[in-house]
Amino acid sequence: GEQRAPKTSSATTIGYHIDALLGFWGDKVLENISPETCMAYVSWRSKQPIRHFKNAQKTVSVQTARRELVTLQAAVRLFGKSNRMIIAPAF
Repeated sequence: GEQRAPKTSSATTIGYHIDALLGFWGDKVLENISPETCMAYVSWRSKQPIRHFKNAQKTVSVQTARRELVTLQAAVRLFGKSNRMIIAPAF
């Protein structure tokens, strides 16, 4: 996020996405990204409480989790362009 995010109008949102993504993907490697692990992320993330919400019972929406995966996908593509990745993971 340090290279691309500051150049976008949604840098703050990307930062929130990265923080959320690290909670699940932090100990995983690129090879771990698959449709199955992405579905597992959405399932895991949609059970998390919204951090800055007054009602602690409200959880992250599936749509938010999917938008976070779009941020991950963009990061993987940026990595692939700069590191000559031959095969990109399936999202």
